[in-house]
Amino acid sequence: MKSFLPRWQDCAAAFLLLLLGCTTPTLVRDVLELPPPENVRGERGEGIVTITWQAANADKPADFSGYLLYYAARSLTNVPLAAMPKVVELPDVATQYSFAFADSLPVFVHVRCRAGNGQVSLPSLPEVALPPEE
Repeated sequence: MKSFLPRWQDCAAAFLLLLLGCTTPTLVRDVLELPPPENVRGERGEGIVTITWQAANADKPADFSGYLLYYAARSLTNVPLAAMPKVVELPDVATQYSFAFADSLPVFVHVRCRAGNGQVSLPSLPEVALPPEE
């Protein structure tokens, strides 16, 4: 008697093809080709926060256009880029930025590089986290 059920190898191959057809490659080139700033540090005092950084040691692309600085009273680590607080756009020669911030609140800062037509780097790590002034 002949079986009408497919062999398990045929089923496995068909299932694998189905899974491969459902996947799409992740395009992270724009993020990974642009290195984030390095040695990002922060200091605060008398209501002023000063953030300093260095350009990444990797070569900057020809269309490098500066930095994006984000700050908030809560951690920005798991916040999607679209939900980040208002950005401070800084020129390509900047290595420091100061802003007023309430001494009674913690401040969290991310600095990213930007280039060309919308390329943005990953954030500087670790996240700068400054406790409230006492």
